[in-house]
This record gives sequence, C-alpha cells and structure tokens, in this order.
Amino acid sequence: MKILLALILLLLLGLGAAPRIQGRLPFSRRFMLVGAEFLILGWALGDEGLGFLNREMLAALEPLLVLGLGWIGLLVGLQFEVGILRKVPPSFYGTGLLQGLIALVAIFLPLHFILVRIFGSSPDVAAAAFFLAAAGADSSQHVLALALRERKRTPHAPVHLYRFSAEVDNLIPMIALALLAGFLHQRALLPMAAPSWLETFRMVGLGTVLGVVLGLLLSLLQKGVREPAHHLLLLLGFLALSGGVSRTLGFPALYVNFVAGMVSVNILGHRDDTWKLAAASERPFYTIFLVLVGAGWSLGSPWALLLAPIFFAVRILSKLLGMSLAGRIALGKRLLGPRAGLAMSGQSGISVALVASFHFLERGTLADTVYSVVLIGFILSALVSPTLTLMGLQRGVKP
Repeated sequence: MKILLALILLLLLGLGAAPRIQGRLPFSRRFMLVGAEFLILGWALGDEGLGFLNREMLAALEPLLVLGLGWIGLLVGLQFEVGILRKVPPSFYGTGLLQGLIALVAIFLPLHFILVRIFGSSPDVAAAAFFLAAAGADSSQHVLALALRERKRTPHAPVHLYRFSAEVDNLIPMIALALLAGFLHQRALLPMAAPSWLETFRMVGLGTVLGVVLGLLLSLLQKGVREPAHHLLLLLGFLALSGGVSRTLGFPALYVNFVAGMVSVNILGHRDDTWKLAAASERPFYTIFLVLVGAGWSLGSPWALLLAPIFFAVRILSKLLGMSLAGRIALGKRLLGPRAGLAMSGQSGISVALVASFHFLERGTLADTVYSVVLIGFILSALVSPTLTLMGLQRGVKP
C-alpha cells in the first residue's frame, strides 16, 4: 500500500506540482531552475528525513530510477546528430571541448590532493576525485538557455558558441562514466587484482556495443510509427527494455542509452519527432528522478559538508580558466572576456544522473561522501548560477 501511495505522490509531483512551481519568479531570482528543490524534498521523504521513502520502498521503485537514467541518456544522445554538427565551425568544437577538458583537470588535481589527505592514497580515492571532476566539468544548458532569453542585457554574448559549448561538454561526463564503470566493474569481479586499463576499456567497449545494438533496435522500431501516442509508448517500452538489460549486465543505463540515442538519430534523422517527445516528458521524468535520488541520499561523512563548498568554488574557477584558455587557443583574435566562463557556471542534472548511476556500482563511506559533495554542489549551483550566468553573458566578448 505504501508503494502505491509513493507512486501516486511521485506522479502528482511530476505531472502536477513541477509545472506549477517552476517559473513564478524572474530568472535572476529563481532557485527552481534545475530541480534542486525536488532533490531536497526527496531527501526529506527518505530515511534521513521522515522515512516515508525508506530503503525497501526505494528498492521496489528502482525501475523508475533506471527509467529516468535511460531517459536522460537518450535525451543527451539525441543532441549529437552528425548532419547538424557538420554545420558548426571547428573553432566552436575547440572551445567547447577544451573548456570542458581544462575544467576536468582543474577540478581533479586540487580535489585529489584534498581527498588523499583525508582518506589516504589509493586507486579508489583517485577514482573518487575523477568522479567529482567529471560531474563538475559539465554545464547546464537549461540555465544558459533561460539566461540567453534576456538578450537585451547581453548584447555582446556569442550565443551560438555558448550553446554549443554547453552541449558538447556533455561528452565528458558520459565518457568518464563509462571509464569509471569499467574500473568499478572489474574491481567487483576481481577484488584482489590490480586495476587494468585493458580490462577497463574492454568493459567500455562492451557497453558501447550494447548501446549500438539497442540504438539499431530503436531505429527499427521507429520505422512506420506515425502517431505521437504510439511513438511515446514505443519510447517508454524501449527505455524499460534498455534499462533492464543494462542493469542486468552491469552497464550504466545512462551511458548505454546515450550511445543508443546517438545511433538512432543518425540513422533515421527523426530528431524532431523523438526530440519533441523526449523533451515534452522532461518535467515528470526529471522530477520523479530527482525525488528518488534525494530519497536515497546518505551524507557518508561529515567531511562532505566541508568538501562541497570547496568543490563548488573550484568548479567555478575551473570554468573561468577553461573558457579563457579555450577561447585564446581556439578562437584566435576573438578573445572572450575574463568573465566568459561564468556563463557556463550552471551545474546540470547530468551530475545527479552520475550519482544515481554509481549508486548501483559503488557504496561505502568514500562513495557516499563524494556523492554528497556533488549533490550539495548541485544545490549551491542552483542558488547562484542564474546570477553568475548573467554576469558571464553581460561581458561575453570584448567589444
């Protein structure tokens, strides 16, 4: 009975409350941009709060969480259509990828130093620092898109450059997820053996092949489907199938569906139909997903409360450094202003999806601590990223 009540509550939040709660305040004063309020609500309903969504109920609702991860991965994968990407100037690729990679390194180095001082030196600590760097390297397209609507306040902002940079740096956490999952998977199978890069890449290859096969299947299923209702049912069925297969085989549904989305959109060219359906279901899927992640959130260690603001500050500085260096290298004389990196300061929901993905692979004090660091950083970003993004856009390019 409690599980039924939990499902009703989640559906009410996803289908009813989310659209009404969001959008009531001006952008520059909005906290509810990326769903941090539902993450906090889930925490309050979980074992750390009221105990309504306890461990047993979360285990029963796990298929919903896997479905949400698959939906996020598919939505991200659908953005990478070769026909559209060919039209993008090479300098945009250089800027977008470089700023993300520079941010990855700039976050990893100081956080690895700090984690070693707290937890000691080990491959697990290095993996934890890499996880934090991957989660912080991404940028929120949603916050950036809302900020760009205030074009009258951003006359010099290179709109297409920022949008493409926020889109293409999604590749970094996805690839990092595959590498970390491969590392953790082999360690679970062979706990006494030394980590092997060859075995890690083998697991990444198997997960990629699974995504390609599922992408081909999705492409075949979509042929002949014309009615939107049928298309939506097909997508839901596919997400249930891909999530179940990925979970059974030990691969992250987020990454597998990301690959499947890229394969499907480049075979069929049906980006408009599939994209519209996936985007239309964003709020209910994302709201339910955030509540479930929040309900399973455990602090891990009090160190998380200190590490989270450090992670947040290092991430903002890494975006400033990344955009500045990437602009100088890739754009030549079109130098970006010193605050340009602030336009990429929003932390996206992909970082929360990384946390949910690794909950299936790794638990323990260190793991729960770094998960808490990412989630608290996500909340801090929701509080201040609208203001920071506008600051970055106002001085986007030197006139």
